Amino acid sequence: MGARRAATLKFLRRHWLLLVLGGVIGYKLAFTWIPLWLDASQLEGMQVAHLTMEDREGRMVSLASFRGAPVILNFWASWCLPCRVEIPLLANALPGLREQGKHLLGVNLRESWAEIDRFRGEVDIPYPVYRDNGTLAQALGIGLLPALVIIDSEGRVRNIVYGFRPWVRWYLQWWI
Repeated sequence: MGARRAATLKFLRRHWLLLVLGGVIGYKLAFTWIPLWLDASQLEGMQVAHLTMEDREGRMVSLASFRGAPVILNFWASWCLPCRVEIPLLANALPGLREQGKHLLGVNLRESWAEIDRFRGEVDIPYPVYRDNGTLAQALGIGLLPALVIIDSEGRVRNIVYGFRPWVRWYLQWWI
């Protein structure tokens, strides 16, 4: 019995980091990502044309104004490191999306226009940026950033994708 215990302790000492990392990922999967995905999947097909976001001049812009073409909402914040990595990838996808008649819109979550402008001075965002005080995000169940909300040409939620994905450009161009 002593040899088995010694082997177990040796294994734990060598692989403690992987075990902790696996535990954290398992926890996040079970208590964050799966519930978010389940909530998002319940929103598929929901009509969202009545929802609004704020433009730079402080006017409320309805999602209905984009009806007739697919709309991709990219929810982000300046403090979100994965958002900072994803935005240039989305910028690279923009020409192809425009060719396909798709609108890509940035939606900043709960930051002031001064913070948004400062961030845009650091990171080039070539697509329109709007601001959300939290009502749009709440209506769409956005609980994690970055998040992409895909809205079809009729103004219905088609899909909600959470988290950074290095393949976001191809996802938006070929699967939407």
